Amino acid sequence: MVKKGFFMTLNQMFDFTPVYIYIVAAVQLFIGFSLSFAIGQILPLRIREFMYYLFSFLFLFIPFLYEIATANVQSGMRSFLFYLALLITIFLFTKESFLKKLSLFFILVFFDGILEIVICSLYWKGICEKLFGLHYTPYINVPNQKVSTILIFFLPVALAEIAFNFLFPLLWKRYIRFIHLTTFVEMILLPVLCTNGFLIFLPELFGMTGWILLFFILFVLSLLFLHSVTQIPVILKQIRVNKEKKKRIEKQIFIYKQYQEQNILLRRQNHDMNNHLQALSFLLSQNRIDDMKKYIKELLKE
Repeated sequence: MVKKGFFMTLNQMFDFTPVYIYIVAAVQLFIGFSLSFAIGQILPLRIREFMYYLFSFLFLFIPFLYEIATANVQSGMRSFLFYLALLITIFLFTKESFLKKLSLFFILVFFDGILEIVICSLYWKGICEKLFGLHYTPYINVPNQKVSTILIFFLPVALAEIAFNFLFPLLWKRYIRFIHLTTFVEMILLPVLCTNGFLIFLPELFGMTGWILLFFILFVLSLLFLHSVTQIPVILKQIRVNKEKKKRIEKQIFIYKQYQEQNILLRRQNHDMNNHLQALSFLLSQNRIDDMKKYIKELLKE
């Protein structure tokens, strides 16, 4: 009877959950997987790549089930479970230091959140309202429950976000990794945690105590943010120095390649010269003077 009641509850849950909950939950699942992919391309892994992606997908499936079960895709607890799944994946299956793992996590979430805000503002306010006549209040609801309307609202934004996450490792290797990570994390912690709804789970779980913790965390994050702002000139100088170092290294590599090519050419010429001298020596030993003269004339023509 318990099993029957459990499955009846599951059936009711899946029957009455709105269609847009399924779509948004699935979209957020794949966005989370793209974030895991970016992390796996940057940090060295403890396990095989396939197993890393498999475990990350399984961990991210927990917030997906929570969204379906609660029919809520914007709660603080959902954000907490989503980012907790990413953090568990990073700390269990990658090899770098604690600070580098945490820094990369917040940097990636920061860029992903900024991209989402920019794309959503441009796309929903521009294309959706101008071309389709659909008016939308972000993070509240879509204008109607039609699958086509839901896909128009969420699919292009999600695809752009996922594409950015797949390209993020290239940005990291070329630019971001040269920035001082501690200062950068101090700068982005406040906007990241304030815009993604991550801290809302504290009042949801602990009531008034949660609000006190929330304000204390925001106060500390504000101090860190102000400290990081004072470090902006240092960061800009570091970026400039890194660019100059990169140019010098590229110039040295170019000179080295030229030297290598000249060295190879000289070796080829020495090899050919040795062959010619051996041929002339052989003709001389056979007293074939006329053949030697012909051979020398052919060499002069070349």
